[in-house]
Amino acid sequence: MKRRLFFLILFFIGFVGAYLFLSFCISAFRIKLEAPPLEYFFASLKHMVLFKSLISFVIGIILGLMERFFWKNYK
Repeated sequence: MKRRLFFLILFFIGFVGAYLFLSFCISAFRIKLEAPPLEYFFASLKHMVLFKSLISFVIGIILGLMERFFWKNYK
């Protein structure tokens, strides 16, 4: 149970972190919009959502699988 929960936590952190990184830090994926901050935030989350979700999913899986490496070394 602990291992699955640890995997889910690492996956979620990796997915959200990668998605936000792709949305705001890579200039090719940023949108050019003059709008209030909240509207800009939601618009950039929706921009290229499938592509950024796929990349974030792969990164989340990789981080989630790292828990197996940690559990194997610390038992």
